[in-house]
Amino acid sequence: MRLTDLKYVSEKKEKQFNKLGVHTQEELIRYFPRDYLDLTKTRDLGEAYHNEMALVLCEVLNVEVNRYARRPYVKALCRQGDYLFQVIWFNQPYVAAKLALGDYFFYGRVQNRYGMGASMVNPTFEKADKVKNLKGIVPVYPLTEGLTQGAVRQAVRQALSNVEVQSFVPYPLIKKYALSDLRTAYFKIHCPTSQEDIALAGERIAIEEYFLLVSAFRLIKGDKQIARSSRYSVTEGEAAEFLQRFPFEFTMGQRRAIKEILDDLHSPTVMNRLLQGDVGCGKTAVAAAVIYYVAKNGRQSTPQATQWSLGR
Repeated sequence: MRLTDLKYVSEKKEKQFNKLGVHTQEELIRYFPRDYLDLTKTRDLGEAYHNEMALVLCEVLNVEVNRYARRPYVKALCRQGDYLFQVIWFNQPYVAAKLALGDYFFYGRVQNRYGMGASMVNPTFEKADKVKNLKGIVPVYPLTEGLTQGAVRQAVRQALSNVEVQSFVPYPLIKKYALSDLRTAYFKIHCPTSQEDIALAGERIAIEEYFLLVSAFRLIKGDKQIARSSRYSVTEGEAAEFLQRFPFEFTMGQRRAIKEILDDLHSPTVMNRLLQGDVGCGKTAVAAAVIYYVAKNGRQSTPQATQWSLGR
């Protein structure tokens, strides 16, 4: 389904989504948040740290507008309990028309550099009795020029209603492992009501993607085993001499990996193996030993993207 079928998504905005790699509504629901704003709890501004993002419930006592300053501003005097503080908006004179005396939610960055009293600069706000956006857990998406968080959230919500989400995991496996509904998982990853929603939804979607990945590998590889056309005659003992040239002793894990690879090379079918390990665990040394063994048998091998060449 096209993105322009969504309300408020024009062709211009569609091109902006395209820059993010999103071309269809199906891809849009798979465009996951990079983070979340937890707006379920308000912050005591007097205890907030400098540059902390905070949600504050307070009372607006006075609004001041200065349109003729070098940087025009709107300033509000606010109270949270017995704590008085200022909120200021630069170059946004229209804010004054939206502010009145009374209770508000403010969300923004706290300024309290020298501990002389906190303030907020250019926060978003809503009346406390008409809260629409500053509540719950809000997803934060990667953006590109011209797109706003609100536009992406609105488009994603519409796409969630339009796209039919179907799991490819067979029903017996879903039942066996008590997997939750995939459509519900997509909804909760974009519109969570708790941190637990995010964790469980992310786990369910990851299982689905892992199942598809493994299935694709099985489909490509199939059950066929390719017969080996070459034979290796050099013994493991001769190859072990190479290990003695290293200025360190190989670990048991390295020796086991080398032995398993050499066993594969002596098997009647072609090897299909991935050597995996943490950075610095000695994968390159294992590869060097196997390359030596292959060379001793008169065969060729190619090391690619070693740590040494990447470092250069």
